Amino acid sequence: HGAGRLTSAAGEVFEGVFEKDVPVSGKGVLPLKTGGKYEGELVEGKRHGPAKITDAKGGVNEVTYIYGRMIDPDKAARTITLDDGSTYLGELKTGVPHGMGSLLSPDGLSLIGVFENGSFVTGEGSKRYEESGVYEGSWVDGKWHGPGKFT
Repeated sequence: HGAGRLTSAAGEVFEGVFEKDVPVSGKGVLPLKTGGKYEGELVEGKRHGPAKITDAKGGVNEVTYIYGRMIDPDKAARTITLDDGSTYLGELKTGVPHGMGSLLSPDGLSLIGVFENGSFVTGEGSKRYEESGVYEGSWVDGKWHGPGKFT
């Protein structure tokens, strides 16, 4: 439990945070049950960001995950910087966030979920407020919604 480094017999390394000997966040190479391997990042136990999947026969696919969900390559998932300085990783439509994605803004807003025509519609996120703390929970139409916690 805690930060660590896992090195496979083949010398592949995963560094990050582990819970009960299972990696939950970090970056590196992990074996797959199918005999292949996943090379990329984990966030809260879910694949997130650009990654390489190597199958048992050595075939390699470059893919993008958003919080555990593989993005359709036809929807042009990529990382872009928005006019306000925010970083967006996810599906795009006509160059704007549309579909599954994640957003990190300079003011401490972090959102993962569904975007439509550049606006966050629904999902999970957190926002850091300089003086008062952090809100974590559900968001709908860009606003807090339902269960969440403020610390």
